[in-house]
Amino acid sequence: MQELAATVQDQRGLTAPVEPLDLRSVTDEVLLGPRTQVQESEATVELDFGAAPTLTYGQANLRSILHNLLSNALKFADPSRPPCIKVRSGLAGPDRPTLTVGDNGLGMILPGRPAPVFQPFARQHPGIGGAGVGVGMYLVQRIITSRGGHLEVASKVGEGTQFTIHWFDA
Repeated sequence: MQELAATVQDQRGLTAPVEPLDLRSVTDEVLLGPRTQVQESEATVELDFGAAPTLTYGQANLRSILHNLLSNALKFADPSRPPCIKVRSGLAGPDRPTLTVGDNGLGMILPGRPAPVFQPFARQHPGIGGAGVGVGMYLVQRIITSRGGHLEVASKVGEGTQFTIHWFDA
């Protein structure tokens, strides 16, 4: 129930003011939350923001997106190997920044297109303890699309998942 309340609160912030944000600083702040889980799982987290170090976006929205993606990468790690999470920025064209978060976790089966990838209360791995109620990725998708971007997902069961955020579509 607490997660659902946080989601409603986050949805109110979809129209939060934008400001220039340093991606490394915001990501480092978000990573403070699950630092114990990162250490205990012996996870490696690689950050590369050289291609696009800043993003003009709502800070609360960026934090929510990063929190959900990084938490899921840890939550849905393959128990047979330490988690490896890679976060990097890029450019898909002039003034078209991207952010990619990839992991070597359990992976998932993606629905056919053009249906939205994430629906509220839908869960990929219902047997995972602490997996939540299935609103985190729905919220991520909503935040991104509300600002004129889109979320691209590639996944292979047993190998991991990669999320690419196209912040602003051309």
